[in-house]
Amino acid sequence: TDLSPEDARRLNAFDRVFAGSGWNLAVLVRGGLAEHRGGVFPQGVDTDLFKSPLQIQQADIPSMYRIPDTEKFFDIFSGGKLELRKGQDIVLAAFARFARSHPDARLVVAWDNKWNDTVATVLESPHTRGMPAMREGGILDLAPWLAANGVPPGRVIDLGSVPHPLMPAVFSQVDVALFPNRCEGGTNLVAMEAVAAGVPAVLSANTGHLDLIARVGAPNVLLLRDDEGDEEEEGGAEEGPGGRR
Repeated sequence: TDLSPEDARRLNAFDRVFAGSGWNLAVLVRGGLAEHRGGVFPQGVDTDLFKSPLQIQQADIPSMYRIPDTEKFFDIFSGGKLELRKGQDIVLAAFARFARSHPDARLVVAWDNKWNDTVATVLESPHTRGMPAMREGGILDLAPWLAANGVPPGRVIDLGSVPHPLMPAVFSQVDVALFPNRCEGGTNLVAMEAVAAGVPAVLSANTGHLDLIARVGAPNVLLLRDDEGDEEEEGGAEEGPGGRR
């Protein structure tokens, strides 16, 4: 977000500059982009893949992405490359607390990240300790790290790296998706896909997420509140078109 005068000069050499979110555009304008040259061009969702209701039979899902005993658990999905920016440390700390009073809660993660330098940013977290080791082949060894931070193996499903065409199958098996991201330059495609698939998504109220929760007060878009009943400024929730809860 720290743009130099030379950056601004280069931006203004273009007829139009399209940003991935309203927040992204605001950053560019503050950095010197002329307002009349800027616009927002948000990413879209493949609605041939992500649609509600998802009519996917578990028997048709490859075994490595099949979540067992979904009828017995409240499954919370968290995705994205593991790094401080994506906020998985917040998910981990919140789930560890939530799970103590909700024995049927289970965390379903797809946190694969091949870039160990960005994984290492979680060491800066005020909520968790340490970072997961990297196994041979660039696979994150999540279980010991999760356990060290209060989430035992039986309360988490690690899906690893999920091929994009199989994400609808994952969404068909979970109850809610959680995205407490600290920063999204765009509008968080995984969150958009979850909502399109009919999965309620809980989002942090910052950066690119603001475009997704700008309709707070409209049908299916809710502002979360804290335990005291005050408005919670840190997040919003959006139900998918299927109205799942």
